[in-house]
Order: sequence, then structure tokens, then C-alpha cells
Amino acid sequence: MNIHNPALWLAVGAFTAAAAIFYMVRSRRTRVTMGGKSMPDFYSAPPEKTAPQPDSPSIVTLSAFCPAAIQKGYPFALDVWVYVESDRESVLELANRGGVKTESASRPLHDVPIGASIAIRLAPLYLQTVPGNVWKKRVPIMKSITWKGRADVISFPVMVSPTLELPRIQERLEVFVNGIFIGDLYVDLDFEHRVLINSRFAKVRSAFASYSSEDRLEVLGRIGMLTQLFNIDVFLDIEKLRGGDDFEERLMAEVVSRDKLLLFWSDHAAKSSWVNREWRLAFQTHGISFIEPVPLRPTQPPRELKALQFKDRYSILADYAERVERGPKTG
Repeated sequence: MNIHNPALWLAVGAFTAAAAIFYMVRSRRTRVTMGGKSMPDFYSAPPEKTAPQPDSPSIVTLSAFCPAAIQKGYPFALDVWVYVESDRESVLELANRGGVKTESASRPLHDVPIGASIAIRLAPLYLQTVPGNVWKKRVPIMKSITWKGRADVISFPVMVSPTLELPRIQERLEVFVNGIFIGDLYVDLDFEHRVLINSRFAKVRSAFASYSSEDRLEVLGRIGMLTQLFNIDVFLDIEKLRGGDDFEERLMAEVVSRDKLLLFWSDHAAKSSWVNREWRLAFQTHGISFIEPVPLRPTQPPRELKALQFKDRYSILADYAERVERGPKTG
């Protein structure tokens, strides 16, 4: 063999190049065994992406809400909201639409997966329910939702018998997840503090709501309560004013044409120029008896209106709750 033959070296070079290519291609398809498991080597293709996993179970909160004003003999809704804690502010806003609500009970549910059935069973001792078209005593009702990861509500139409003599009652809600009993939710209803029937509204058919926009959510709840209990037509700017109206002229005309001016009083209202103009117009045209204060928070009233009662049950209860939260004075 002539090692100096150029054709021979060309053949050797071609063979070497082909072998190197074959080795590289094969090495990309081989897998290295480690600890009994087949693992891709450096040249292996990246592993395929895994399918997305279903949403993990979450901690769900149940909160029972009932109206702040309960009148015996009148239907109301006992609502149980189901939500995650991050949605609590939204739930509070939704729960209070159409009237001020009180959160009567709350409890967490752990490890609730998406798609789970959450059922609530009301077996009333005192409340009347309406399973058909007739109100009945002590008839259990069960309702359920499918948990989808967002806030939802289970609502029970109920009524307190007008002949019930107890000042307060407690009802039990039984909680089930996927058909399994989880526990109870106890709801306290206290008529002594929540029934706000007032003879001052007996002959009032229309009223003007004077308030600060900062308090709008709470005001809407109070107005819902008044319209429900006393059937009062309340002028509310966001509902009655339309584009093209002369706002100031329309507001002032409504103030003087109504039976009462409802003065929703708070720190915000005390600083509002609109509220100040509205109550002063009412005072000048109809006198002090025309103004009905509805305190939202303890706030010093105007000097001209100090003869009116600016301390209602809501304010008294708010003061008490604030003192309890602060705790006893130290030092």
C-alpha cells in the first residue's frame, strides 16, 4: 500500500467525516441511564411540556348575611356568600346592594376543589320558608352551587312570624361539600336592635337624599331599607338626574318639593359644599322639622341643627364596636 497515494488519503478523510456525522446523529437519539432511569444526554431534545394541572383546592369562606332591619311578618333574604378571601371586599359590596346587610356568621372550608358541590341546608326552628307558593313553618330547604373559583351566593327567602314574641333567635345552616357533611353555620337574628320602625316616617311619602358621594355605598343601603320598610319615594341624584338636566336647578327644586330631607351625616358630608347648600335651603324654606338626620358616623352636627337627634342606633352600636376593638385604656 502506497501511503503517499493521494486517492488513499481522500478515501480515509471521507470515511472519517462520515463516521463523525453518524456518531453525532446517533448520540442525539441515545439516552443515558442513571439510577435505573433513562435520562436524556446533553444532545437530547428538551422534554415535552407537561399538560397544565387543574386548579389546586382552595380555602373557601362562607358568610351569612341578613338585612340590618328585620320586620316580623315581612319576607327577607338570608344569603350565604361563598368566596375566597381575596374577593371579600367585592362580596361585601355585592351583599349590601339593595339594603344594609349584617354579616351574621362566617366560617372557612378547607381544600375545596374546583367543580365541587357546596350545599347549604336550612332546617328552621323559627323562620318560615316558602318551598312552594305558601309560607310554612319548620320546612327544611337545601340549595347548592358548583364551586367555580369565584364568588357565588345561595339565597333563602324567609320570614319571621308576626306573632313570634322572642326578641332574638338562632338558626342553623348545615354545610355539605360533595354530599359530605362538613359542619354547621349558626345565624343570630336580633330583632330588638334591628327593627328600626319609626313613627316619624309614618306620613312621609317622598324625600330628598342629601349626602356626600364618598358615602354613596352606605347611603344606597340605608335608602333601600327605608323604601322597603316605609315605601318612601326617595330622590337620589345618581338615579334621577339625566344628561342635559340643569343639575343645580333640578336639585334645588327637588329639595323644596319633597316631604322630608334625609341628611346622611358624616365627616364627608360636613365638608361637602353641595350637602351644605341642600340642608340650608331645606332649613330656610321648611324649617328644622323638615330635616331628618341619618347619622352614618359620629360627627358634630351644624350649629343650626343641634336640636335634632344626631345619635341613632347605628351610631351607638358603631361607638360600642369601636371601643371594643380599641380595648381597655392602659397607663
